[in-house]
Amino acid sequence: MTSSSLISVRLPEDIIEFIDSLVRLGIGECRSDILRLAVIFKLKSMGFNVDAGELEVIISKLKSSRGSGQ
Repeated sequence: MTSSSLISVRLPEDIIEFIDSLVRLGIGECRSDILRLAVIFKLKSMGFNVDAGELEVIISKLKSSRGSGQ
C-alpha cells in the first residue's frame, strides 16, 4: 500500500471479539488488517476492481483454520 489514512470506527463488542479471534488465529497481524481486508472484500463483492491477491491469501488462511477445528 503506497499511502494510507487512519480512520476510527465503533463496532459492537462481539464483532471486536471476533476480529481479535481472527488475529489470535494468525489470519491477520492486527485488528486494522482484518478491518482493511473486510472492506476490500465488500468492495470486491460490490463489483469494484480491487487487487484480490492479498484477499485470496486471507481466504485460504480462513479455510485452513476452519478445517483444523479452531
